[in-house]
Amino acid sequence: MSNSTVGPADTAPPVVIECKDLWKVYGQSAREVLAALRTKGLTKDEAREKYGCVVGVAGVSFSVRRGETLCVMGLSGCGKSTLLRHINRLIEPSVGEVWINGQNVSALAEKELRALRASQIGMVFQNMALWPHFTVLQNVMFALHGRGIDKKSQQNAARSALRAVRLDGWEDHYLISYPEECSNASGLRERWLLDWKSC
Repeated sequence: MSNSTVGPADTAPPVVIECKDLWKVYGQSAREVLAALRTKGLTKDEAREKYGCVVGVAGVSFSVRRGETLCVMGLSGCGKSTLLRHINRLIEPSVGEVWINGQNVSALAEKELRALRASQIGMVFQNMALWPHFTVLQNVMFALHGRGIDKKSQQNAARSALRAVRLDGWEDHYLISYPEECSNASGLRERWLLDWKSC
């Protein structure tokens, strides 16, 4: 008799983002350093001191399932932004793979990559600008510009995104009227930017 039990099928949500053994090394001797890091135990400090190379990402593997939230934390300069730029392929990895909804991002042609970025992934940059002469609604709708979506559908999607972060009621406000709220120190600005990317 077997010790295994038969249970319900795996009902876990699908993996939507997966990084597999992701490495990024910058410098003239990047290939040599990468090999030494992976097989000989070379440290990041030794890579910099002996070879003049910087290790931006070192062997990162993780997966995120639909509905999960992942927080990437660390000190300034530790590689958080470098890692995130690999996910949308703004940076090519030295070694490793990034998969989005079952697609190997590294294998995508430029046209396919643009379509993936437009429909499935986004990134809000720390110092990303909003258009102060636009209303909040127009700023959020701008994310849908050029996708062949009619204006009414753009407005509906933008209004829905604003409701999701409890910013309904701000739709007709011009950002230029709120300089403090639009500053880099404002959480409100980040909420507007998240709306912009969530459309």
